[in-house]
Amino acid sequence: MNRRKSLFVLFMLLVLSILLFIPLLDTKDNSPTQSVGTEDTGVLKPRQNSAGDDKSVLDISVSLHPSEYANLVSISQIFMREHSGITVVLENVAPVDQYTYLKKAEQIGDGPDLMLLDNGWIQEFAALGFLAPVSEYFTTDTQSQYIPTILEQVKWNGYLWGVPNDIDPYIMVWNKKKALENKWTEAPTNKQELTAWNKAYMIPEQDSYGVYFDTSDYLSLLSIYSAFIDKLPQTEKPFSEANKPLVMEEMQNFLIPKTESETETGTKTETVTVTRTETVAETRDNADWNAKVFAMNYPQPSVDWDPWMKLAEGKLAAMVTTVSAYRTHEKVNLELAALPVTSSGQAVSSWLKGRSYCLSSRSKNTEAAMEWIKSVTALQLADREFLDSGMLPVLIAGYSDPALMEDKEVTSYARLVQEGRVLPFGIDAAANEQLVHEEGRKLVSGAINFKQFSEAISKD
Repeated sequence: MNRRKSLFVLFMLLVLSILLFIPLLDTKDNSPTQSVGTEDTGVLKPRQNSAGDDKSVLDISVSLHPSEYANLVSISQIFMREHSGITVVLENVAPVDQYTYLKKAEQIGDGPDLMLLDNGWIQEFAALGFLAPVSEYFTTDTQSQYIPTILEQVKWNGYLWGVPNDIDPYIMVWNKKKALENKWTEAPTNKQELTAWNKAYMIPEQDSYGVYFDTSDYLSLLSIYSAFIDKLPQTEKPFSEANKPLVMEEMQNFLIPKTESETETGTKTETVTVTRTETVAETRDNADWNAKVFAMNYPQPSVDWDPWMKLAEGKLAAMVTTVSAYRTHEKVNLELAALPVTSSGQAVSSWLKGRSYCLSSRSKNTEAAMEWIKSVTALQLADREFLDSGMLPVLIAGYSDPALMEDKEVTSYARLVQEGRVLPFGIDAAANEQLVHEEGRKLVSGAINFKQFSEAISKD
């Protein structure tokens, strides 16, 4: 009987030992893993590790181009080799889904430890309690290393809510050879010249286009709109004057320039300007807005219509774009320029767009998260990651990098950043941007006319 009891005790000890040993077996691949995030817009998939569930796991959500993402994976692998015991889990969410996806994730408590956010979303996420301030990680010396304008974009309510990652100014790119057809030696600098370029070159039936911009892109639209108002926006509602009769009138004349036709009267040729008879106050209504002509003047980018190819071929005269896009495309016969000035002559230079890493308020991995950001920032600078992505660095030291200085236009980049403008973001910035995007799509599709579009975005 005693022997049977002894065997039973030994058996139980063996079972207990096995149960205790199983959790110590780590079969997980210690490399960054990618989850798709959302396949269907608005559908949130459960995260394997919610923020703070495991102090050894650092969940990071980004929205990057494949080359940028591959670079981040490599950097994270280096980080894990240098920080044993920490597993970095990366997810790359499609840009069109990112805002909705992250907001829903935070609302249901399933957000990541770190998020790479558009600077325009930071105040809203902070106000909703989704973010933790990172001010304590920014010493005076650390702050002095960043471009001041960009650091201002992550400040709210006396705190810093993000660590700036990159910057991308909106600019004008123009074809020098095309401009010389009309003896122009520089890009359009004001609203009169913008309209003159469109009047001269906008003949889509002949595969010729004037000044192109993406009507559904918030800052692209603002880059053109700024030329038709007296003063730069000082509030978080930059399109508040879009519904003013004079602004609508001049903008519409730019988008669909008035044409000239010749009619012969006997032996005399008379030039007749096709114009409307209403006063400026009686801004064109739907009957005067030709959606088909607008769609021809501003086609959406596609396989058959690539604005960069048109620009390089001299079939497109100029285009509002970003420095990153300019730096990653062929530049033969192309030049960059600052954006046109306002109606009163106030300089715009460029509208600045940026992204920052933000810490979730639910994360229990704050130290690891901030250490990861420091490592990524240092490695990106050392590896000159900004040379491949086209984005510009947020650290002042980045502009003295020998490789970047080899670019003949580095001085122009630095000036655009130094003199560039940033919007006074508010908690509704993301909603305002989404509104402009949606209304822009309606305008392009012909669902609404320009007056309706202007009235809609002026209420943003």
